[in-house]
Order: sequence, then structure tokens, then C-alpha cells
Amino acid sequence: RVQVAVPDAGGHTIQLKYDPVVEAVQRELAAAGYYKGEIDGVVGRKTRAAIEAYQQTVGIDVTGVPSQDLAEHIRYTREVSEASL
Repeated sequence: RVQVAVPDAGGHTIQLKYDPVVEAVQRELAAAGYYKGEIDGVVGRKTRAAIEAYQQTVGIDVTGVPSQDLAEHIRYTREVSEASL
């Protein structure tokens, strides 16, 4: 993980943590049509909302937490869905 300090509008510094697992989840969610935000590897409001929407739709525990297992689940589900078309 890489931490990046970013100043906000109030002059405060926000720590953003890049995580390759989060990036993988964002990419899979975007490919599946759940995520419309920037693919940046940082968990934010849009990422959590997309994860929760996906989890709710497919009937798995709604946690909003990214993981490698989740990225693989989204990819597999998407590929099966595309193959059935």
C-alpha cells in the first residue's frame, strides 16, 4: 500500500491509501456496471456503495469491504453472465 497526503479545501491533509486489491475490485465492479468512479485503488464512498450494491444484488453478505475474493467473485459472475448471452 502507498500512502499519499492530499490537502483538502480547508487546508487539512487527508491520507489516501492506494491498495491494488481495491483497484482490482473497482475494475471488476466497473466492468460489471456497478462502479462509475475513478479507478484509483482508494476506498471511498462510491467504491463502498458499488460493493454493497453488488453484494446485495447477488445475495451475499453486504459488508462494503473490498477483498481479493470479492474481485474474483465479481469477475467469475460477470464472465458466466457474458458467456450465457
